[in-house]
Amino acid sequence: MQRIKRQQKRLPKQNLPHQSYPVRVLIAAIACFPGRGSESYVGWSTVNAVAQDHDVHVITSGEGRRDIEKEMEDHPFRSKLTFSYIQQPSHWHENRLIARFQSWMAYIRWVNEASIMARRLCQKEKFDLSHHVTYATWRMGTPLAGLGIPLVFGPVGGGEQFPARFLAMLSPLSAGFELLRIVSGWVAIKSRRVVEATKKASLILVNNNETRELLTGLGVKREKIKLMSQSFLSAAKMAALRCETPKSPPREKLKIFAGGNLEGRKGVAIILEGLAILEKWNIPFEFTYGGRGPELGHLQRLASKLKLPVAQVRIGVTLSPEDYMQTLKDSHIYLLPSLREGAPVTMIEAMAASCVPVVGKCGGAAMLVTQDCGRLISITTPRQMALDIATEIKGLFENLDAFGKLAKAAFERVVAVCSENSYRKQINEHYQSVVGKAIIPSRR
Repeated sequence: MQRIKRQQKRLPKQNLPHQSYPVRVLIAAIACFPGRGSESYVGWSTVNAVAQDHDVHVITSGEGRRDIEKEMEDHPFRSKLTFSYIQQPSHWHENRLIARFQSWMAYIRWVNEASIMARRLCQKEKFDLSHHVTYATWRMGTPLAGLGIPLVFGPVGGGEQFPARFLAMLSPLSAGFELLRIVSGWVAIKSRRVVEATKKASLILVNNNETRELLTGLGVKREKIKLMSQSFLSAAKMAALRCETPKSPPREKLKIFAGGNLEGRKGVAIILEGLAILEKWNIPFEFTYGGRGPELGHLQRLASKLKLPVAQVRIGVTLSPEDYMQTLKDSHIYLLPSLREGAPVTMIEAMAASCVPVVGKCGGAAMLVTQDCGRLISITTPRQMALDIATEIKGLFENLDAFGKLAKAAFERVVAVCSENSYRKQINEHYQSVVGKAIIPSRR
């Protein structure tokens, strides 16, 4: 008997990841479509990561039902993943900014219906905890509050505020959107669902310091809030993005990339001002922005006004998945001084391809990037930020040794904090803290 007891005491020290103590998780993820980006990428990657260790029931949008069911036909975790669907509009306005408003109105309706569905599911089945995944914002609360089981809310963002002094650089439509967003934040603070979510949640995960400060300002206890990024890469994606050999330094010209929905908040107008300075300094470069959006016309006019060569500065480029991956591998720098950012998936993918990130010192980017693996641009004024960007990029072009070290460190940073295994480890620790069970992730 004594021998058995000694072995039991040693087990935690041996850290045997093949032993698993699963829980049953009810997840709310309106955006959870395979093969898509942004919030859908977060939703799909999260439920797949959680299903490696636990039994998962997902409440999601009916818009992605066909794609999900096709994906689940030969899915390795199909016995552990169940989906319930709430129908969503399938047609969105062609203007992405208007479509964004449309999606938020649809989300309010979805949350109301998902709340009813969640209560019905809890009456039929026993869940150990619930987990709100997408949309990853504090502003709308969650349909999972008040179910009588522990609730993990997040990671969520939305606490970042667009600086008013930068509004003049936006198109009128984008400036109006940012002003309306500020007003909606004031309204959301008093929202019944937000109050209920922050009070009923056992744990709130946030993807940046700004959101943590906002929630503590609303009266949420600081110990109830933990920092965690919701964006991570699977082992397969990490391997696909990894450069087989160390990235060659920019001896002849810098290849600079940015990507995502082309919105005013991304700070692309500041990029163009910075590139104009590099052009005056005779620093050879080419810049590609992969993605389109509501600011495209405004930014094209600004590039023309700054006399930036069309062949050298390409904005609104549509890339196939294969071309996107190759462009990241070929690029030296990922440049996006976003003024309001949650957890930037494109930046993480670029770092996995050994691009040196040059990003704004705010939001999720500031939480993930350090001076040891990239360059953080302080949020000052548009003109000063443009000058700081140009100065940092010039320094990287002229110091090849520094570039090589940063490129290597960028990849290592992503492996350390943005891998699927890292996410699983963190989320299992959080699940354990609210459920009280010992949870050891499976070895996969």
